[in-house]
Amino acid sequence: MTFSQKQQKKKKLFLLLSGLTCLVLSAAALGLYFLGSPLSTNEPAADAARKALFWRSPMDPTEIYNQPGKDRMGMDLVPVYQGEESAGPPGTIRIDPATVQNIGVKTSVIERKLLQHRIRTIGRVTYDEKKV
Repeated sequence: MTFSQKQQKKKKLFLLLSGLTCLVLSAAALGLYFLGSPLSTNEPAADAARKALFWRSPMDPTEIYNQPGKDRMGMDLVPVYQGEESAGPPGTIRIDPATVQNIGVKTSVIERKLLQHRIRTIGRVTYDEKKV
C-alpha cells in the first residue's frame, strides 16, 4: 500500500466518523427539542390554582389592569397574586431572588470614608517652541 493510498483511507475514515458524529448530535438535538428540557417545571399549573389579584405591565409597574391582555407597548400582562404585591411605597421595584443571584448583585454595609483616587503617570516638561 502506497503513501497516497494510506492517506485516502485515513481521509475516508475521517469523513465517515465526522458524518456519524454529526448524525448523532443532530438526533440528540432533535430529541431534546421534542421531549422538552428536563429542567422545566410545572409552574403554570401551580399558578392556575391561585387567583390573580390584578395584571401588571412587565415594563411599567404603574400600568395595572383588572384582566389579562396586552399593555400599551403590546407586551403580555403579568399576573400578580396574593402575597406578591410589592411591599413599600408606590414605585418600589422588587426583583425575584433567582434573578438577583443570576446577575450577581452584591450588598455591603454603608461606611463613611474619604474618597481618594491617586493617578501615577509619567510626563515630560518642556518649553513651548511657539513662544520662544
